Amino acid sequence: MKPLLTTGAHYGMVHALLALLAAAWAGTAPVRWAGWLAVIGGAVFAASLTLVGMAGLRAMGAVAPVGGLLMILSWLLFAWGVVRTASPPSDLS
Repeated sequence: MKPLLTTGAHYGMVHALLALLAAAWAGTAPVRWAGWLAVIGGAVFAASLTLVGMAGLRAMGAVAPVGGLLMILSWLLFAWGVVRTASPPSDLS
């Protein structure tokens, strides 16, 4: 039970920080989407692990990968949005 709760809390905290970073950087749509996906993915992942660990709802273990996928997408979108914003203009004339 304790490892599930620790993992859920850790991932939730890391993705809350990503959401705050995305909110501060929110110049482009991908970065804004990344923030929302980090919040939703972190919440789904942490809640599913909490329900498995505390309530014994083993079926919620099948929901954790959905949260994990949303968290991965949030990182990819954030990286893409930051690179897209930081890249120099292609027309240098």
